[in-house]
Parts: sequence; structure tokens; C-alpha cells
Amino acid sequence: MFLYRDQEADDPDEKEKFDVVRTLVWNHPDNPDDSSDRKFPIEANAIIGKDLSDGEHDGNNCGESGYVLFENAPYDGAGENSAYDRSTGTGPIFPVNRDLTGPFKDAQTDPLDDLVVVWYQTSSNSGVCWPSKPVRYDTVWPDPAPKIVIASGLGSGPLPPAQYGPVEDILIYIQPDRGQPGYNDNEEHAAFFTAQGSQDPAVFALRNDLNRDDTSEAYVLLKYINPDDGEWTFKVFEVVAQSASYERDASGQVQENNATQNRYDIDDSGVLLERSDAPPEPSYYIGVNGRLRNESDNECYNLTGSGIVSVSCLSDDVKYYYIDENGDLQEQTASLPTALYALDRHGVLVDSTNYYRFHYTETAGQEINPPYPLNQQTFGPCPESYTSTPESVLDDKAGKFFAKNGGFNGKLTEDVIVNYFYRLQPGFYYDLDSSGVNDKPVSTCVALLGRPDGISEGYPVDTIYSVRWPDTVPTLHVGETLIDAMTQEGEPVGLPNVGDQCIVHVLFDQSIAETGGPDDPNANPAVNLIDPLHEHSEPWKLDNPEKDLPQSMKPEFSLEPAVGVRCPAAAP
Repeated sequence: MFLYRDQEADDPDEKEKFDVVRTLVWNHPDNPDDSSDRKFPIEANAIIGKDLSDGEHDGNNCGESGYVLFENAPYDGAGENSAYDRSTGTGPIFPVNRDLTGPFKDAQTDPLDDLVVVWYQTSSNSGVCWPSKPVRYDTVWPDPAPKIVIASGLGSGPLPPAQYGPVEDILIYIQPDRGQPGYNDNEEHAAFFTAQGSQDPAVFALRNDLNRDDTSEAYVLLKYINPDDGEWTFKVFEVVAQSASYERDASGQVQENNATQNRYDIDDSGVLLERSDAPPEPSYYIGVNGRLRNESDNECYNLTGSGIVSVSCLSDDVKYYYIDENGDLQEQTASLPTALYALDRHGVLVDSTNYYRFHYTETAGQEINPPYPLNQQTFGPCPESYTSTPESVLDDKAGKFFAKNGGFNGKLTEDVIVNYFYRLQPGFYYDLDSSGVNDKPVSTCVALLGRPDGISEGYPVDTIYSVRWPDTVPTLHVGETLIDAMTQEGEPVGLPNVGDQCIVHVLFDQSIAETGGPDDPNANPAVNLIDPLHEHSEPWKLDNPEKDLPQSMKPEFSLEPAVGVRCPAAAP
């Protein structure tokens, strides 16, 4: 019982007030003999990244937040930018990770790191705020959460200041100290870069394979000051490497097969066909937003009763499509099935949710660049990067890769593979052996998504490029010799100067590739590389030069077998 005295109160009944308080521990057990004896704590779920609240808490008189009972619980409470200050009980309480050790059971052995928040109610007698409701939260990741698909090169998408505030107030939540509240390290190797096609920043992630049960799951927490109310706010992104790939089995059903080499096309009647050689003309695919597209133009298309017809992408009449589990093209409606597939521009069946794969387009003769943001200078280049298809990719002395050729033998494209490494940056988690210390120092090159077994560093993920020939190429006519740069009449591009180059190689000859290959001595080349300005010699055994040499090479003198006077040779 508590007695409060107010000597300044005019009403005698207000000069003294009493509060009768019953004290219980936060984990008070159930009492089957007394139904009014409330069991504590109250168990509840909490979504990571969403601030906690309770309907019974008196936020008007007792502060907006409750009190976090255990300091090392998974909430944003460490560092100068922490949202919640436990010493004063102020600020919003944001869960930032799962409970990595499980619920508390034994005070002697279990770590005191459960997220238990005590909420307050106001006494009607005294107006005092009393801790009245301990709640233990089982923190869970939001489902669904917006995604960062690593292969997309888009990251989170632009973060405009009107919605997320100035750049200096936007953070990636990283707390690497297990001895402090809110542990959540940067296993995703998340960082800010300018969003493609925008001047605004975006969050990009490079990994979803370093997460373990004792760290966190593959999510990135964006933390920013909301411009509308000036309060800290979180947005959570799930990190996905890429879409799975699929194929149609013998019965026509769509099945996951990440090793498949099958390619498909949608013909002008809307039927999904397995590609044999070149795709049909016209051929369609499904864009990331579900629109029917054609590789040869920028138009959108609708499927009608008479086939696929062109429609303006800006029109309200444009429709959206997916591939169902039977491999049939379907129009999207309000009620969609669980399994949704799309056909990407490379002819690969993908899931429509993640869509993107480490599969890009490139042009023969051009440098092959890593996907964004891996192509930024801070990440490389790394000499450890390599190509798994050296017959179609030039790896030069500067560590750059170039596409040698496009498709041949009836194929429009040639698929090549590059396997990338990138440099670790400050704040990137890389503790594969769980020692508490990063295994490699900053700036060391590591494999992109190279931990498939979950323990040791493996090989980098295959990054595929479908290489096409350039739309416009110069012509070298049969019988012509190229030494100096030249441009054929009427052509916009010309041939290079090869006579002044130090090193010249023919990297790819389609005639050889289609008539036996580079190792076949009988293959027919389209061009021969010679150096007409270099002196060449060839040993030639001659018994009698006058007889054995052709007329044009005979010396202008005669050789007599008998000893005598040498006579001038007659003119030929």
C-alpha cells in the first residue's frame, strides 16, 4: 500500500490518497486455484521493423513506450542513432532480429535476451503510472516483405527524399556486437549506390548465403527519419539471389530445374513452344511487370481471339499475363493461383515473383561488365574472376572480359559464363568459421554467392550472358586485304587499322566454327591473318638451282659443272 500526500490540495479528500499494489514477477506462473491470478508474461508476436505498442498502455500519461526488461534483447537500442533509449524509456521500440537463443526458461543457464516489454497503466486514485503488463514478443520477419533480388541490379529501387528524407538520415541497420542490444550484422553485404535510372540512392545487397541460425535471416533493414513526423522508421527487405528456372516435363507440367538448358518462346497465337534452334518470328516473352513484349521492338501486346496484337504500353487496354502450371499463357485477374511463372527475354521459364536471374544480354566484340553494382570501382576488378567458357570469352591482361562471338549454326545468341569475385568493404560480415572475427580483411576478393554448402567458400555463381552479334557491322569483301582502316561505301561503321597494331589475333571465325572447329586442320577459314611487311624465309634444299627453281626465281647466271670461266647468263 502506498500513501500520497498533497498538502496544497484544497479538498481534504485530495490531501491523502492510497494505492494498493500487488507485486508479481514478470514471469509469474499460472495459478489454477485463482482465476483472477493472471499468468505472466503475456505471449505475443511482433513483426521485425514495426514499432511495438499495446492497447492497454496509457501512452498519454506514461510515455509512448513501455520498458524493455532485458537490455540485450533484439531491439534497436544501441549506439547514438538508436530509436529507443532504455535508460529513459523513451523512443519507439523496434524489433530488429529473431530471438537467436530461444525463449528464456532457466535463469541459471539461459541468456536474458528475450524481448519482454512492460507496459504501464495509470492509477485512478493517484495518477501514478504502474508497470502492469509484461509481454514477451516472438519476433518474426514480415511476410510478405518487399524484395531485393540481387540479380536484378535494381536493389530496393529509388529512395526519394520526399518519402525517406535526406540521404544523411537514411541508414542500413547494422549492429555487429553480440554484447549490445539488437545484434544484426551485415551478412547481406548491403550498401547504398545510386539507383539505376535515377539520382536517388537505393539499397543493394550482394549476399543471401552467409546467414546462419545464430546470426539472422537474409533481410536488410532500412532505417530512416520519416519526413512527415520526424521519427525513426524501418522498412524491411527480403534478399533473394535470383529466380529459380523451370522446364516443362513430358506431361507438359512446369517443374523446377535449375540445371535446365531448355529455352521457350511464345508464338503469335499465344502458345508456349520449346525452342529448337532460332526462335519463331515473331516471338514474345513476358516482362517483369507481366506485359507481353517482343524482343525486336518496345511495343506491348495483348492476346486476343485472333492471336497476339500490338497495343500501346501507355494504353489502359494493355493486359498482364503469366504462365500457369500447365505451361499455358493466362491473363492476370484479381484471383491468381499460387504458382505463377513468366518467360523472360532469354526464353527461360522463371517464377514471376523474383523474375530476375544472373542472365544478361551482351554484344559480340564488347566488354562484358559485371551486373550493377558489382561493376562499381569499389568492388573490383578482382584478378580471381574467371570465365567458364574461355572459347567464347577473351580474358585480357587487364582482367577485363570481352565477348568473342554471337550465335552461329542457326542460334541467335551464344551463352557465355563469367564467375565474379568482389572486394570486401568495411562493415561487411565474413565470418565463415563463426569465430567472431571476419575471416578476411577489407579489400580481399571473395566469391560472389560462393558459399553453397553453408560452411566454406565455394565457387562464384555462374553469371550468364547471351551474346548477340552487333546490329551493324562493317564488310570485308572476298579477295580484299585489310591493312589500313577503311570504310565501305554506304556503311556507317568501318574496319580498323591492323597494320600498325603490335598484336593482332583472329578471335573467332564463324566459317571455322561451322566447318570443324579451331582444332580441325581441314576447317575452312573465312580470313587468313598475315603480315605482308615482315620478312619471311623458308629453307629449300636445291640440288641444281638452275633446274629446280621456277623460271621467275632462277639466278641471272649459269652454273657450269666443269672448272672454267664463268659466263654471264642469258636474259630470260
